[in-house]
Amino acid sequence: MSVLSRRRERRRRHHRVARSHWWSEAPWWAWVLIVLGAVALAVATALAVQRDRASVTMDAASGRSTAMAGPAEDARVVVIGDGYTAGTAQGREDPGAWPALLDRRSDDVTVEVSAADGAGFVTTNVFGRTIGSLAAAAPMAGADVVVVFAGRADGPDVAGEVGTAARDVLAQARAAAPDAGIVVIGPAWPGAEVPAEVTANRDAIAGAAAEAGVRFVDPLAEGWFGEEGGLIAADGVHPTPAGHRYLADLIEPIVRDTLA
Repeated sequence: MSVLSRRRERRRRHHRVARSHWWSEAPWWAWVLIVLGAVALAVATALAVQRDRASVTMDAASGRSTAMAGPAEDARVVVIGDGYTAGTAQGREDPGAWPALLDRRSDDVTVEVSAADGAGFVTTNVFGRTIGSLAAAAPMAGADVVVVFAGRADGPDVAGEVGTAARDVLAQARAAAPDAGIVVIGPAWPGAEVPAEVTANRDAIAGAAAEAGVRFVDPLAEGWFGEEGGLIAADGVHPTPAGHRYLADLIEPIVRDTLA
């Protein structure tokens, strides 16, 4: 091989090596950009981790984790009741009853119902249900608010039993939902003349609520249906659609106050 050929061969080998190691001869400013990019990525990752850690804090009073950032889940409200809560539907939730109305008008609240027409704390309805059995079936675990609205179906001379049954229901609620706000709404009655047994049962339910340390709302004292004006159906017992809208208007602020 001639000298010229050998020189040409050496040049070809040199170019192949140079092309395979172009990065080893990168200009200084390219290395600066690479280093700055790596630093920026590391800082962004650290900030993201820090935000994730800060999004949950521990509530010092309760010891529960409390979300501080990000979308919150709907508050869960569980309602246990009689025909004033169940509405007219049998075996399913009445879309016109006040709990369904409250659920539809509230973007941040989900309302779940365990109710049956004719069920009392003591009185058993035609399907064998009482407020106690409805409470046992209610999905109270993890609820934010539990509302017990009952007592209308209980009859005379059972106030003592009503009080005992109400205490049992509230104990069930507290055991199932220890962090929930519990509200007891006593019996409602249309018209100004309230039978003595309804008042006696109301007092027994109020006493049970006081013993449990939960809020009691008294529809009789507040005159919810004192002048019913088309809020109660012709049977004299069940609320009309207007009556359920009226109940939703009354109970929504109670629920909001309990959630606050």
